[in-house]
Amino acid sequence: MDSKNINRISDPEVIAKIITKHFKARGKLRLSTAAGDIKADTMMVDNDHFARYFLVDALPRLVGATLEEEEEIEISGTIASLYSWFRTQELNPIVEDGERYYEIPYPDTLYQLQRRGAFRTTLPPRLKPTITGQIENTDIEVESHSFDAILENLSATGAGMIVSGKTASLLREGAKLCKTRIRVTKILDVTVDAEVRNSRPGRGDGELILGLEFLRLPNKDAQTITRAVMELQRQILAAID
Repeated sequence: MDSKNINRISDPEVIAKIITKHFKARGKLRLSTAAGDIKADTMMVDNDHFARYFLVDALPRLVGATLEEEEEIEISGTIASLYSWFRTQELNPIVEDGERYYEIPYPDTLYQLQRRGAFRTTLPPRLKPTITGQIENTDIEVESHSFDAILENLSATGAGMIVSGKTASLLREGAKLCKTRIRVTKILDVTVDAEVRNSRPGRGDGELILGLEFLRLPNKDAQTITRAVMELQRQILAAID
């Protein structure tokens, strides 16, 4: 990933505010080995702004035992719609009233992808969000490759999608997508052109999460997508409440 697309945050108060905001939003985090071969998702269950640490729920037994033995682990997640991460050498198990948690100190440095120009919301899997289309090929002698992916997030100016297999091997930064249909059950059905702007490892083996920017988007379609993003956010907040 290009370093110019990453914010490096070292101000302790800014870091504390970001983590506290994530806790108040009932934030989820991923804990993984530095190599990313062992990983598990968990949820923040407590946060101490002044003592500068937070607690996350216990991990599956075998994964937790492996991560506890690691010299360094990576903590990552989407915080305020921005992919964020840091590494730590402290994963401290705590047992309270028979329940097991992990205490993690605030980092000295937190990394985030650059802020986007439009609010982006994550798509709940229950809505079965999909994105399909064609990878544009400038070589007329080579057949275009169609793709079928999971829509992970959406904004008025772009989207994120999860790909694997042959599609993941073909799509890199700068790839153009045409006749790209975005569908979210009962909320959105729109066709756009797009360009791949960034990529990062996904949750499963061989998966990539690709960031897309919409191209030549008509105002009507932009307004349709914006309304869909607002409706999705309303549903997400209603589910939290």
